[in-house]
Amino acid sequence: MEALGRNAYIKQDSLYLKNKDYQRAYEFSKEFVLNFPDDMISHFMLSKASFWCGRYGEAAAEGRKAFNMAKSDDDLLACAVITATAHYELSEYAKGYELLKTVEKTKTSEELEKLLFIFSVAMEDEEEAVKHVEYLMRLNKKAAEELIVRFLEE
Repeated sequence: MEALGRNAYIKQDSLYLKNKDYQRAYEFSKEFVLNFPDDMISHFMLSKASFWCGRYGEAAAEGRKAFNMAKSDDDLLACAVITATAHYELSEYAKGYELLKTVEKTKTSEELEKLLFIFSVAMEDEEEAVKHVEYLMRLNKKAAEELIVRFLEE
């Protein structure tokens, strides 16, 4: 059987993930990487599918591969988010934090600042946590307030 085209893989994989059919997404992503090993998106999709299947080590490894292949700031940010989140699940807080800090130098977002805050709290670094929530306040005051309230409730 002839391999699918790159866009067909992306579309089908996205549908599996959207429909929460994570095991099929995982298996399909493995095939995608096999057929397009030098394509950042194949590793990114495998990272996402691995994450949702609870395969956090594989999610972190594939996310890092995708991160290293990324060419745009948006791709770097997306890869860093999924990879750092996998590191968080593995209790590898410093690894996730450092990856996010690397991206922050060129591209920031509300999501990135929220994650940096969460990692700072996990590492019990109050000074960094305050710094990130203050930066988030400048980006989006409402989002920062909601994040603080959520953490105070826990």
